[in-house]
Amino acid sequence: MIENHKKIKLAKEIAPMLRACLKHCNLCFRKCGVNRLKGQKGYCLSGDRPVVFRYMTHYGEEPPLSGGNGSGA
Repeated sequence: MIENHKKIKLAKEIAPMLRACLKHCNLCFRKCGVNRLKGQKGYCLSGDRPVVFRYMTHYGEEPPLSGGNGSGA
């Protein structure tokens, strides 16, 4: 298990990279390219603060999403 201070450090390191993904959105297979940071909404109509409903390992998706380890849905 990762210690809390290491989790915080890791989150601070990756947050800017994840935020940059919102400038030219390619988070799903549609790759709509909208700039969510400027209020644009793509096909999914999600804004710059998407909500995660649930996550789990899921093997029922298309192979490009699931690979050998599940899609992480």
